[in-house]
Amino acid sequence: IEEFERKQKLLKKALRKQINYNYHEADVSVIEGVFARGDRALGAAIETAWRSGCRMDAWKEHFSYKAWIKALEENNLSIDRYVKARDTVSPLPWGHIDCGVDTAYLVQEFQNAVIAQATPDCRSACSACGASTLLEGGVCNA
Repeated sequence: IEEFERKQKLLKKALRKQINYNYHEADVSVIEGVFARGDRALGAAIETAWRSGCRMDAWKEHFSYKAWIKALEENNLSIDRYVKARDTVSPLPWGHIDCGVDTAYLVQEFQNAVIAQATPDCRSACSACGASTLLEGGVCNA
């Protein structure tokens, strides 16, 4: 949470006053990060949170960070399990879902992001992500 808050303050300070900067509270962002990187084990914690009254959590006045932490703990899970840095060798929790994009491509995109290297827009050049297999004829339209 402290790291989210530090980065939010940096962004707010760095942005010009003409830019409207909206963001979630840091505790909400942490739980969103858990969901975004969650695996099957997280299902039980979500049910526990729901049974304890977590509803409409996107509304700040209904969100309870403590309830989510308690639900994770009751299911022997921790935030660190989900938001820590991951290696690029271990299987991803959602890796069993075929979305058409190759895992090797995602790893390369991660490495490009780390060095701030942009990937060309697919409309100008195919970057061989693998999604073209989902297209009619299996060919990129770039």
